[in-house]
Amino acid sequence: MSQRSRLENVPIFAPFPQTNICIPNDDLVNQIIASIDPTILLKIRQYTYLEIKDLIAPKPKKNRSRQKIPRPQNPFVIFRRNEQAKMLSGLDPKMKESMLAFVSKAAGKDWKTANAEVKNVFNYLAQLAKKVHEETYPDYVYQPRKKFDRS
Repeated sequence: MSQRSRLENVPIFAPFPQTNICIPNDDLVNQIIASIDPTILLKIRQYTYLEIKDLIAPKPKKNRSRQKIPRPQNPFVIFRRNEQAKMLSGLDPKMKESMLAFVSKAAGKDWKTANAEVKNVFNYLAQLAKKVHEETYPDYVYQPRKKFDRS
């Protein structure tokens, strides 16, 4: 066996540990939703297009080669998800992809001009999403990584 063929079989880098990405348990999400006060629930439904469980459940990214645990959603992320669903509800799936930049800009403007009541609703949803996230990923620790400087 030549020197070269032996080296080709040796990995250069150790493989990343595979984390088990879980989908939140429906029972957990339903339990958290059931704990919401009925008056608050009405207020949430007044300002949201999507179902509450669709807004507070974390969605792992599909297109990553190395799966990682998603970060907990902040109020704007939940607001944007809701706005995207509202704006793109009747469109063709191919058309939806080309509209994402428009949706982001429009959602950003709407968020900046939203009144305190709307922001309070989405802050509350973010707290619920954080509860779901903590139960789904109990060992999660945010670990920011410095960006690689290319210059």
